[in-house]
Amino acid sequence: MRARHRRAVISRHLEASSTLRALVHESSRSDHVWFVPDVDTLDSLLKAMA
Repeated sequence: MRARHRRAVISRHLEASSTLRALVHESSRSDHVWFVPDVDTLDSLLKAMA
């Protein structure tokens, strides 16, 4: 089964919420949820996992 990936742009919400920034920081420490700044970074992470 192939993994499905979703992406969303949340930068304006990050600017407004320290709680959301904390969630993003903690979530990004694992390997099942990533918050990345751009598609190129996502592509690099996915290639590294292949």
